[in-house]
Amino acid sequence: MMLSLLRYMRLSFLLQSVLIVTVTFGSFGMSLLRAATAASLKNLTIIEDNVIRAGDLFEGLSRKADTVIGPAPLPGHDMTLNARTLLRIAVALDLPWRPESGAETILIRRAATLIDQNTIEAALQNALHEKGVAGDFKIVFNEALPVFSLPPQEDKTIHVGTFDFDPVHSTFSAELLAPNKDTPLKRQLVQGRIERIVHLPVLSRPLQNGQEITKADLDWIDIPAYKVQPDYLLDADLLVGLTPRRMTMAGEPLRRNDLIEPLLVKRGESVLITYRTGALQLSTEGKALQNGARGEAIRVMNLGSNQTVNAQIEGTGQVSVN
Repeated sequence: MMLSLLRYMRLSFLLQSVLIVTVTFGSFGMSLLRAATAASLKNLTIIEDNVIRAGDLFEGLSRKADTVIGPAPLPGHDMTLNARTLLRIAVALDLPWRPESGAETILIRRAATLIDQNTIEAALQNALHEKGVAGDFKIVFNEALPVFSLPPQEDKTIHVGTFDFDPVHSTFSAELLAPNKDTPLKRQLVQGRIERIVHLPVLSRPLQNGQEITKADLDWIDIPAYKVQPDYLLDADLLVGLTPRRMTMAGEPLRRNDLIEPLLVKRGESVLITYRTGALQLSTEGKALQNGARGEAIRVMNLGSNQTVNAQIEGTGQVSVN
């Protein structure tokens, strides 16, 4: 009897101990159990199908991996599922996963072949060239281009179907077909216009009066033709050797009045006066009474005779009298 009672007390103590451990460490025990059989969440999944499956979200699913969760994002688009949504999915499918924090997310990306704007513009430029449009121009669309997304196995190509161009107003209307004309998966009508482009020489660095422009000081910018003013300087060769009339910044279109010939003679400086009469040539020292650039006529004083004469500037400190 005493032995039976002792055994009963030992068994009762063990059951109470298990109960205490279960109550106290139940959540931890469940975590250990869950960790042993848990599925892990993917950070990023790229799918090609039009539906999302459980296996797209979780790693290590031995079952229910093919269970459809819902529709996939459009080709080329992304979808983000937060921790709350993922928890609902896991509970609904009885999956061994629970979020460790409310910050857990998964990014679902639908694979696709995306045709960018550069590819579309290149196709339209070829069509415009075939219509006889020459020179440099920019394509401006009336509305934002739609996203051309194709299944991932398709080529990244686009073709122009019906195409109309109005040379008077420089407007066009085109039907875009992707990925080819014979079996297009996408059709889209686009409209727009072309803007003629003019290349303008500009300074590549700020220059001030007295600094002569060299080829190394020049750069190029493109602007629409309708913004070009009549006095803009378009020939880079004509700029070399000139100097800004005043401080001129880089990257700005240059006007005729912005530049002048650099001063080769300054008032009060000594000059060499050359007299030419037929084959006779004489030189004497003089003094400039005016500032002047190459080719300009200024007044100078002949220091030998103290006479004032008009002379043409030929170079730095050099003038001539004919």
